[in-house]
Amino acid sequence: MTLALHMFDGWSDPATWAAISFVGFLAVLFWKKVPAAINTSLDQRGQLIEKELEEARKLRVEAQDILADYQDRQKNAANEVAGIVEQAQREAESVAAETRENMKEMLARRLQAAEDRIVQAEHQAANEIRSIAADLSVAAAEKMMSQELAGSVNDTLFKDTLTDLKSRFN
Repeated sequence: MTLALHMFDGWSDPATWAAISFVGFLAVLFWKKVPAAINTSLDQRGQLIEKELEEARKLRVEAQDILADYQDRQKNAANEVAGIVEQAQREAESVAAETRENMKEMLARRLQAAEDRIVQAEHQAANEIRSIAADLSVAAAEKMMSQELAGSVNDTLFKDTLTDLKSRFN
């Protein structure tokens, strides 16, 4: 064996010692079960990453469900707003129609009241004219009776009374 060792000239080469050290290092690593520990650590890390990915998938599904729920709510709210606007328009039209009808009724009542006042004023004026005519007739009759004048004087008095009556009626 010493012969074999002496035959090999590479013992003084640093690369040989680096290779021997590397092989020794690997032997120590395998002896201390470092690769198994690395594998275990990597497996644990892989499981942790898998759990995180699964949690992320769950969160994504939950976020999609929440998004779909909010989109449904938004559609429902938009439909509700459209319904409210439509109902408000119907109510506004109804109120406008009712207001127009009330205005027509009020105008008709006021017109009727004005016509009634006009008719009443006409009756009152006619009554006043009759009263004035009666008073003038009585006054003329009194004049005629109090004065016993000749026929031509009575005619003149009668014509004057008629003229007076006409001027009062116009």
